[in-house]
Amino acid sequence: MKRYFTEIMTVAAALVLTVSCTNFLKEEPKTFEQPDNFYSNEEQVRMGANGAYYGIRTPLNSTGIGGAEVVVMGEFLCGYAERTANSFADLSEILNCSMTGNNSLAAAPWGNLYGSLNNVNTMINVLENKQDIDITDAKRNQYLGEMYFLRGLYYGWLVRLYGPVPLKTTPTTGFNDAQMPLTSVEEVLGQVVSDLEHAESLMESAGTPWHDESGRVSKGAVKALLAKMYLTQAGYPVQDASAYQKAYNKAKEVVNSGIFSLYPSYDAARKAYNTNGVEYIFSIQCMKDQFHNPLHMVSIPRPGGMTLQPYISMYDATRPGGAWQPCQALYASYPEGDKRTENHAYYYTSQVSMDGTVTHNFAPALYRYWDEGAVNDGKSDRNFPLIRYTDVLLTLAEAACAGGSTSDAAAIDAYWQVRHRAMPSESKPASITFEQVFKERIWEQAFEGENWFNMIRTRKALDFATGSVVDLIGYKGPAMVAAYGEEDLLFPYPVEQVRLNPNLKR
Repeated sequence: MKRYFTEIMTVAAALVLTVSCTNFLKEEPKTFEQPDNFYSNEEQVRMGANGAYYGIRTPLNSTGIGGAEVVVMGEFLCGYAERTANSFADLSEILNCSMTGNNSLAAAPWGNLYGSLNNVNTMINVLENKQDIDITDAKRNQYLGEMYFLRGLYYGWLVRLYGPVPLKTTPTTGFNDAQMPLTSVEEVLGQVVSDLEHAESLMESAGTPWHDESGRVSKGAVKALLAKMYLTQAGYPVQDASAYQKAYNKAKEVVNSGIFSLYPSYDAARKAYNTNGVEYIFSIQCMKDQFHNPLHMVSIPRPGGMTLQPYISMYDATRPGGAWQPCQALYASYPEGDKRTENHAYYYTSQVSMDGTVTHNFAPALYRYWDEGAVNDGKSDRNFPLIRYTDVLLTLAEAACAGGSTSDAAAIDAYWQVRHRAMPSESKPASITFEQVFKERIWEQAFEGENWFNMIRTRKALDFATGSVVDLIGYKGPAMVAAYGEEDLLFPYPVEQVRLNPNLKR
């Protein structure tokens, strides 16, 4: 089902985004300039809504590191990842905590997300104000709920990456719309939460299912993201202590639905990436020939900067991997016996070559995105999870701790589900602390694109040298050249955007 959904998403994205592509349509595309002339039935609404999904690709969009710059870059920002392929200036800025507005890695998400937000705002405007569409109320509410979710998701990424950003909830109609003032982090997060709460209400009224195996936004995805955004409000810089209880309640609602669960092993979880299965609440839908997942290719080990020969996976000789690997300190920090560090779980230290002649041994490399189906061409159709059930469980546990500890049974059970899969011989604890939950996040969500967000909202880091959770400010990750300052926690505004909008000033 994801294949069908990915195809129509790609076509719809082209319809909405490629305004100048005159050879695609045989007549003038009135869709773009006058949307009221186009949206008259459910099929047309579905196409427009699918185009608004384009922005969910942002974490895997490609730039200077072979693809997936938001995910890969996030691990370097944590100081927990190393690169074995050649480095370059933009990456050096990250490791030196000296990013500038010219940094292409930092700039890429801005354009992707604001372009998609305009599509979202257009569809919200159509669905709320155009009454002559041939569509049922349930379907209208479903698509409208999807749009409010996407707006919350996109602004949630923007505000956590850049801090204060221009907040716009109406379609862009001209150049003057680009010169908008900055909106505070508190206000943007407030809009994010409001959008997600409205999406939740719309999904409830539409009878949208908890889980959608086709890859569309589900009721469970809305509630899970809402729990995460409540927890973000509870952290820095907003520090709304009342949001802990909201995060706890919403995460518990997802857990109590009984719809989601963890796969029994890490191998089963990895192989289920492309199924939109019960552990994966919302994912980027990937296909080999349209929008493949680059993480299989970029994760291939390259010891000493050299390509493994004979190859263990083939893409082509010029793109052999080495984009990221766990630093030794991260790998060594996992508890003894942790199943995530077993060979061919989250990581691997050996692999048989494609021709079966050699078993290569190497320093720990990332295995969680290895795709057997991509070995011959490097193109993986494994989906990339944006919201995983493990995140919901750890959000529930962290919210109950509220920076301290808790003996709440639901929180302990949520934490224990994640911990027990990794350490099945351990006994279930009678209480848990924030530090325990935070460590589990670092280990469980490593190389998932989430830990940088976890670190900046808590202002904490896991110090591998001491094994304890420490203040982020003043901490230097093992792969970093410099320690973090407060000014290093946000991406700089892209220089070309500053030229267009002089309001982009800190």
